[in-house]
Parts: sequence; structure tokens; C-alpha cells
Amino acid sequence: MRSLSIISGDFEKTDWQIDKDNINTGLYNIQKIPFSEITSVEKEEEIDKDIYISVTVGEKSFKAKTNLKGYKEFYDIYSRMGGQPSGIDLPIKYKTKSNIAVLVIIVIVIYAIVAGDSDPDSSSTHNLTKSDKIEMCKEYIGGLFGRPPSRMSGTAVSDTAYLVSYKRKSDSKYFSYACSIDDGKMVWAAHNALGNGELGRWRFEDEVSYKTSGNRVSFTLRSKTVNINL
Repeated sequence: MRSLSIISGDFEKTDWQIDKDNINTGLYNIQKIPFSEITSVEKEEEIDKDIYISVTVGEKSFKAKTNLKGYKEFYDIYSRMGGQPSGIDLPIKYKTKSNIAVLVIIVIVIYAIVAGDSDPDSSSTHNLTKSDKIEMCKEYIGGLFGRPPSRMSGTAVSDTAYLVSYKRKSDSKYFSYACSIDDGKMVWAAHNALGNGELGRWRFEDEVSYKTSGNRVSFTLRSKTVNINL
């Protein structure tokens, strides 16, 4: 799923996910703007790999930036669904119970950072150590973003929460991701994307199930089986 960052205007300045019929942001307190309410989209400029756009939503507007694929997806959906404003108050706001578990994970992460944690090499569920789970997280993130796990660094935040990061060679830009590894499943979220140390939403659409057998962990990611010898 692509995203865009609202940088000014009448809506919250943060990352918004581009969904099939709306853009949205938030974990528990959700904000949503349906594409049908968008009345115009103008491409203003392109700087490096960022595309800046101006968007009108009824009587409101915002400016945002995204990459080329994000812009193409956003404009394609707008072209098919936009220009049908209903006059409703935007953004649509609501709370969802489905993300309460995510908030619990975030609280655990924050608590672990403040209070500290036990030895990263201690054993955890299914006899996997934290070092094992860091390697799992590296392979998982590397598979998602096409980056070599060997060039990533990782750290344990708690028994189930991990951070991995890498520096892109082309521009020395750092990227950081959070992994939740628990109960046979792995899921990721962006970390510090805006430089404020916060987590993005958990990407349950990329969630994978892993299995352990002896000293091997395996999971299937995008139709490819990944085997990790521990």
C-alpha cells in the first residue's frame, strides 16, 4: 500500500495511506478522506524522487508529497472515483476496536524503552532468542524492501518488539522499521519516518506466519519461502 505525506493545508500533517477508495491515517483514532470527495489534483513539481501535489477537497485543500508510484496510484484512483462531493464534514473520524491490540504493542514498546529490558540474548517463546528474532526481522524487512539483511543493524526493544535499520548507499539516508514477532506471526511498521521517533501504522496486509523446526525458522513472503538457520 502506497502513502503520501500531507505537508500543509486543512488536514493533519502526517503520513496518510492510499487505500482503494480513500486516504486514511491513524491507528485507533482513524481519519479518512474518500476519493469521491476530492475535486481536483494538480502536480506542482518534482524534486529528486518526491512529487509535490495540490489537492482540493470541497472547500478544503492540502499540499502533499509522495513518490512516483504513490502519485500514479493516487491519481489513478482519483480519476476513477473523484469529483463526486457530498458536502460531508471532512475528514471522517471514527475509532476502531481492531487496532486496540496495536496500541497495546506500542505501550509495551514505550515501556521497554523507558524501563529497559533483559539480556537481548535470553530465551523467549518457542526457544527463540532475541538475537534469533533480530535476524528474522532483518530477513523479513530485507525481503519486503529488497535490501540485504547483512547490511542491516537490529536491536531488541522487548521480547516481541524489535527495530532494524539500514543506510541507503545512494544518498546515505537512514531507514528504520519496527517488527512485532509473537505467537508465530511477524508484522512491521515504519519507525521514525518523519524524524519524530514515532511508529507508523502496523502493516497487517504484510503479516506472515513463521514456523520453527529444530534450528531453522521458515516463512513465506510474497510467494517465496525464506529459511533461516539459527
